[in-house]
This record gives sequence, C-alpha cells and structure tokens, in this order.
Amino acid sequence: MSKPNHLLQSLQIELAKHKKIEDVLGQSFQRPISSIKDGYPEFAVGWINDVLNKLFDYWTFENNLELPNDFQLENASVLIKKYPSFESIIKSFEKTQKKILEKKGDWGNIDVDGAIDVFSEFIEILKWISKSENNLIESDSFRLNENVTKKTLFLVEFFEILKFRLFKFIEFNQESAYLLFEKKTGLKHEYIEVVISDNLRVLEGIQTSKQSILETTYPLKTSFILTDNYSIAQQIPKDVFTLDSFVSKYLDYNRYLENLRIIDYNLGDEKFVELSGELLSYITDKQEFKIVSTSDINLILEEFLNSERGNLFVLSKPGGGKSFICRSILKKISSNHNDSKYSIYFDVSLMTLGEKIEDFIIRNTSNYFDLQANEIFDVIYFLNNYGRLILIFDGLDEVFDKFDIKDFISVFGEISKLFTHKSKIIITSRLSFLMSSKHISELLNKEALISDKIATELNSVGLDPLQLPNFEILKLNDIQLKEIEVSKKHLKLSREIPKTNDISITPLEYRLLENIPINQSLTSFSFKNNKFSKSKLIYNYLITLADDLVKSNSKTFQDFVNYFSQSYQKNVLHFELLQLFTFFGQDLFIDNIPSLKNMAFRELFVEFGENKIKFKHKNYLEFMFALAYVNNPVLIDDCISISDEIRIYINEMNNDRSYFNIFNKYHPSELLVDKGYYVTGEYDNTKIRKLDKNLIFDEYFVTVKEYNEFLSAVKKFDIKEFEHSLQPTGFSHTPQYTRLKEKDYFFDEKFLDYPAICLSYWSAYAYASFMGKRLPTSFEWECATRGKYGNLFSWGNSVEISAANSADYWADELLVVYDKWKDHFDKSGNVRGGNPVGKDTFEKNKSDFGIRHMCGNIWEYSSTVSEDYSKVVICGGSFDNPLRAIKGSSKGIAKILTFSNAVGFRCCKELH
Repeated sequence: MSKPNHLLQSLQIELAKHKKIEDVLGQSFQRPISSIKDGYPEFAVGWINDVLNKLFDYWTFENNLELPNDFQLENASVLIKKYPSFESIIKSFEKTQKKILEKKGDWGNIDVDGAIDVFSEFIEILKWISKSENNLIESDSFRLNENVTKKTLFLVEFFEILKFRLFKFIEFNQESAYLLFEKKTGLKHEYIEVVISDNLRVLEGIQTSKQSILETTYPLKTSFILTDNYSIAQQIPKDVFTLDSFVSKYLDYNRYLENLRIIDYNLGDEKFVELSGELLSYITDKQEFKIVSTSDINLILEEFLNSERGNLFVLSKPGGGKSFICRSILKKISSNHNDSKYSIYFDVSLMTLGEKIEDFIIRNTSNYFDLQANEIFDVIYFLNNYGRLILIFDGLDEVFDKFDIKDFISVFGEISKLFTHKSKIIITSRLSFLMSSKHISELLNKEALISDKIATELNSVGLDPLQLPNFEILKLNDIQLKEIEVSKKHLKLSREIPKTNDISITPLEYRLLENIPINQSLTSFSFKNNKFSKSKLIYNYLITLADDLVKSNSKTFQDFVNYFSQSYQKNVLHFELLQLFTFFGQDLFIDNIPSLKNMAFRELFVEFGENKIKFKHKNYLEFMFALAYVNNPVLIDDCISISDEIRIYINEMNNDRSYFNIFNKYHPSELLVDKGYYVTGEYDNTKIRKLDKNLIFDEYFVTVKEYNEFLSAVKKFDIKEFEHSLQPTGFSHTPQYTRLKEKDYFFDEKFLDYPAICLSYWSAYAYASFMGKRLPTSFEWECATRGKYGNLFSWGNSVEISAANSADYWADELLVVYDKWKDHFDKSGNVRGGNPVGKDTFEKNKSDFGIRHMCGNIWEYSSTVSEDYSKVVICGGSFDNPLRAIKGSSKGIAKILTFSNAVGFRCCKELH
C-alpha cells in the first residue's frame, strides 16, 4: 500500500472514534476521505473548512463561550485572554483555519499530501473535544501495538472494497480492539463486527457487553475474531481466524486446488529431476542479457516466496519447464499449513486478445470466491498488494498468434493493472518471445532506458513508463543427462551414447524419453549435432500411443494431423469433445464414446471445463502443423505466423522425410528459386510466406570484374533509362575509391573476383537494370538463402565458424556475446583486419538452390526501401559481424547513399 493510502486508512480509523460528533454535526466523515481517494483533495479541504466552523460553533455553544461581533476563526487567539483554560484548543482551531486559508489561496494546486496535512490537524481537534467530553473512546488512553494496527488497517481497506465503512472503533487495551463496519444499500443496513485480540478474558468480556457496544437494532451480517492465539481457536472454534487464514473466509482455496487436480494439472505426487536456472539482467547498450547468478530452482523459488522481491518473469525453451515452475509454486504454497500465502494460476492461452484483465480474472475465479463478481478483481488486487496472494500468468506468448509490440503492450498493460510496488506476480513465456524484440526487455528492466516508441505505446494504454515495476528474469536451464540427475532408464540410455557427449534435454524431452522404448530414443538422437530431435521424440511417442495408426500413415492419422494443423492456423487452442467426435467418430473414439478416456492419443491432451480439451503442451499442436505442412503445404492464408519451434520441426522433418513417412520429395533446382511457400524470420517473428513468382538468382555477388565492365559501358553509352527515376541528377556510379581499405581494390587483378563494394544503392539498381535483371526484395533474398524450409544459414543449421567469412572466422573462435566480439575487435588485429573474400572460397557457404556466399562476407542491397527512399534494407551480414549476425534472416538498415567496404549486391531475374 502506498504511503498516502496508508495515512488515509489511519485517518479513517481515527474518524470512526468520533461517531458522536459526526452525528451531532450531521456530516459524513467518509465524504472527505472519498474525495481524496477520487483525486479531488481540494474538495476535502473545502469540506474541512465548512465542518471546522460548524464544529467551532458547536464547541463554543457547549462551553458557553461568547464571541465578538466581528469574530473570525483565523484570529481565534483573541479569545485566549478571556478563556485561558481553553488556550490549546483555541490555538488548534486557529492554526487549522490558517492552513485552510493558505491552501485556498492556491486552490488548484492542493495535492493529497496537503489535504492529509489539514485533515491531521482537524483530527487533533476532534480528539481534544472527544476527550474533554469523556466520550466512550478516549483515543489517548491506549496506543495500539504495531501488530493490532497492521490488522486494523488491513481490515479497513479490505471491507472498504466490499463497500463497508468503519462505523465504530474501540480500543480496549494496547492489544485488543473492536471494529464495526456498516454498509448502506438504499434503506437496508448491514453490519460486520470484528474483534482483534489475543486475550481470551477480553474476548469473553466483549461477548457479555456486545449489545451495549453495538448501539443498533439492525442485524449483523457476520461476526468474527482475529487472533494469533491458537488456544482461542480451540476454545472458540467458530469464526476465529488469524490474519493469514482470514483469506479463507472468502476464498475456497481447497476447492480451487482440487479443481486443478481434476483437470490433470499434476498437483499430486510427481517424480521429477532437479532443475537449475539463471537470473539474468539486461544490458541496454549491448542489447543482450548477462547471467547474474545460477542456482537450483527450488532454492530460487524458496527465496522468492519468502522475500520482499516482487515480480518474476520465467523463460525457457518450449517444453523447458515453465508450467512445472507454476506447479512447484502452487505445491509449495498449498503445503504451507499456516496459510500465510495463497496462489492463483491463470492459463493465459485462455485469454482473448483485447479482453480486459478484470473480466479474464473474474471468469476464471468466480466459482471459488464468496463475493460478488464486481468485487473479485479488487479483492485479488488488494490481497496481492498485501503479499497474501501470488498471481501466476502462465504462457504469455500464447495470447498472440503473431508477435506485435502493440498487442503485447496492450496485454501487458492489462496485467499491469495488478502491479504495485508490493505486488508478487509471476509471468512465464517462451525464451524466443523475449528474443523477438528488445522492447520487451526494456519493459521488464526498470533500469533500462525505454525508447520513445515504447513510451508512446505505453502512454496510449494509460501506462506511465516511470511507474513500471521491475521484473527479475529467470531463465530455466536444460537437464544434463548425467547419472546423478536421471532415472535408471535415462542412465541406461546415456550409456548407449559416447561418454564424451554432454547431452542437454528439456523437461518435456525427459518425459518423452521416459515414455518411449530405448531403441526408438536412440534413433531420435543426432550424433552429429549431439542432441535429441524433439520432432522425432514426439513422433515416436505417437507411435507408442497408437502404433497401428501412425506407422501405417493411416487416413485417420492423416486426418488427425490435418485437423489440428488447421486449428493451429486459426489460432484455435481449445477443442470441444463433441465436435471432435462428430468429425472422427469411431475412427478415433473407442467404443464410439465421446470422452477423452476413450479417445486415441488421449495422453496428448488435458481436460478443462465441461467436455473441453487442449494439448498438454503446445509443442504437440505445433508438431501437428509442421507434419501436415511438410506433407502437403496447404495454408489458409498467403502469410501466417509460426513459432520458431515449428520452424525447427519443419526443418528436421524435411531433412529426414522417410523417418516421418513423408514420401513426397524436395528437389530444389540450381539457382531457380521457385514460387511457393517459404519459412522466413526468426524467434516469434517467424512466418510462412508465399513467393508468387519464379526467380533466377545470380550464383555469386557482383564482382569487381563485372562492375568494372559496367563502368566501361557507362562511359560509352547513356544509361539514363536504366537508372532509378529518383536518382539525384548528375550522380556518378564510380565507386568511392577513397573509402576502400585496399586502395587498389578495383585495379589489382587479385581482387577481380571479389565483391564490388563502396557503391550506393543507386549504382546497384542501375547495374542490375542495365544487365536486364533487378535487385531482389529482402523477402526474396531470404527465400534464396534459407530454402523453403527455413535453414538458419545458407548451408543448413549447424554453427560452423569455418563455413563463412565472419568475425568468428577471423577470430578463430565462436563469438557468442557482444563483449567477446568487442574485445576481439578492439584488441585483436585479426577481426579488425578482416576483409571481403573472392567467390571461390568457403565452398560450404551455399544454399539449397546452389547460390553462393549469401551469409557473411558482405551485406547485400535489396530492393526493399523506405517510403521516402532515404534508407534501404541490406541482407546477410558481413566479414566483421559475428556468426549469430550472418544468419539467413539477418537484415540491417542502410542509408541509400551508403559507401561501405562491407556492402555489395547481387541480382536476380523473374521467369515469366
């Protein structure tokens, strides 16, 4: 709770002690509190001004004080000479009135702190009057201890959410207090009373005098005791709570957990290996993460749950254990017998894009709260802010069928309604989702400098970038297939693989290996890449579940795969059992019974709701799409977004078609990039897009020799018809010789088959046009480089520093992180001394279509330009970029008038 809110609650408690004065004045003491909370502190000060004068009139009348005809309250000290015994209260009235007049002089700038300051002075006057009149509550008689004060503030704020105001407050001693809450609905009155005490004798005394305390004939809605004395709970078993267990009065947590068990959320006993994780921090200027610490997941979670640390963003590979983390937290909390914390789990895949977080939370929790629907969100917010309730949002990435920063901020903005400086919220997502955009990293890191673009988007959904909470980022590590960490089956499997291999697997792969025979597991292992193919593991699991349907590639299995492929494309993640039964009938349902228990491949699914199912892991749905796509790429749109995991599945299936019973062959033609579907992009920006034309690409980049021949032609002929219409008048196509690292680059014969560089986009355009060709678009360039099935590099997916001309090649080591590359660039002459190379080098750097040198060596101009023709997209990376930056999807932005030693071009031609 923020400091102003905390003070307001304290003031509200004090006001409740002066109910008699409130009734005499006929003024609601709740009104100024509400004005401050609603954002109108000036109204609260105005109210105090009016009531202060009424209170002064009441007090002077009760005490028979005579006032001069020209009396003004701000000059009340003139009364002291005549009434010296009232000096302190007269000065208090005067001081308060002067403060009000001072505030009224700058009425439009009264803030909450200013209003609370005036309010505090007003309450001191109320205390003096109440004490002097021997009111039932003498506020200075006792000073509540910190524990009782904490409980009182908690209850006042909680019941305020339920529209109950504090009607009466009595201190019995430092450790005991009585609170009466009132709610008016029209003519109806409802009351709730709470006694806070650890003293049994005090409680028994209250029981006998309760009616004199509650001066009303209206019925109580409920009555209960709040105590930390467990012996009291044994002697007065009904309606006795600790502050920790109080939540259970309104949340049926046991029924909530039981429902999670029913939907097979694996909250029961589950044998599992230990996971470790890395806490990360984002380095803004390098746009990468660094590891802060590595530890066992159980230790990290234990520390998180028992500390003041706020929000946690959990990342992993697909199947990497995110949901296991959610289960672990729920288990830890549900097994905590003192009920100090509760946790509620939300499957974010059930949230629709554009849905309000309030509606989503109410929809998923209303069955477990003994509250009105419109009260649930505010209560959850309150309990989370007080550290009593931890909220888990599992699978943030699953809300989106494609990544869009505006959509992300819209959803993040909804969840942010729950953020406070005390909130404890856990969000999980695939690692690739975080890698999709540096802007997500900015949002999670309070220390990061938020870009203007993100600040604008945040403001558009009503978020102040400076008020964003900080997230700790936890990346889950893979499991090492070692003796001390795995089951006997895994140990036996590891012995079949050479001891020198240190093999990593995800938790999902761990489970798949447990459920398929060892011989099939071994066929899923790539000795070349030293890892298991997840697509093969899933395929073998399907064989284990329904051998007769899968191995024969039966029509039922094909229909099953195609059905869920279409579902993935429509972003349908949840399925009605009756609809599945209508479509498949007895081919899929044993004994013709439409239930999950009778369904083939039932182990892939989990039931939720009534007659609804979903895949236990999104990986299974993604597998279905990939298998259907490689078998027969039928898409509902010319461009669809897919996950990077699907790209991997598609690539693995294409490279070993017979393993998956895929019998149509893929035979790319030399230099012919044929029309059809292509996998492009990376991380969560991966897409399948349709190329609608056939293209012949040049095998190599345009060389120095070829460009020199073009320059000779330029001298002989007028090439204006081949130049771009927006090219500046009088522009020269001569390379910028003065910028060349090798000054004789265009004149020495040894460079003739090297790429033509230090040229602008205008010259590349003119050359291509003059040759009867054109520059490829950035999309066409990527298709030609990666092939139809989305290779990471032109040569495939393996990370090989000897395969292409890159900074890693010159450094002779893999430069995984920015610091390593920068260190080499600054200190080593090798990387800084790197250069383009000729066309007959790096034989392996060749795409499926036989096109050479697409990754690394030089960036290549595309025909994709900005609307104002000031910038152009360049592709492929160059000799001074690390291997991770020369992938087939690598793109950069260059000025149209770029003259660089690292930028050249190649041409293509359409086939009609």
